[in-house]
Amino acid sequence: MWATAQYDCGTLGRTTADFTATQNGTDATITVELPGITAPVTIPAYTMTTTLVLYDTTTGEPTTFTGTLSNPTLFAGDPLNSGPLEGTVEPGQSLDTIGGVYGLSFVMLGITFTCRAATPLSPGPFVF
Repeated sequence: MWATAQYDCGTLGRTTADFTATQNGTDATITVELPGITAPVTIPAYTMTTTLVLYDTTTGEPTTFTGTLSNPTLFAGDPLNSGPLEGTVEPGQSLDTIGGVYGLSFVMLGITFTCRAATPLSPGPFVF
């Protein structure tokens, strides 16, 4: 599954986020790429932590996907890429970006950046 959404990342500005999701039973993996935010310097592989929160479109309950030290090597000027973020889903569960306080955060070079979803996923929510 693939989708995009707009995120407001505060001092980093507003950007499109590209999501690629896969599922194996109740295990789901999502990779997030932020083409509008680039690495300021080379960021070695496995040094960034990323957290993505998506919300159940029926209940509003959050589902968290986390990638602890999961990023690929990012050279200066490369778009930010989370690497695989892992989470648990229920078969048939419908998740989207809009619905709560939390959105997307990442720790890069020891600094935490937080982004809030400004639009729902397009096309439509992820249905697992």
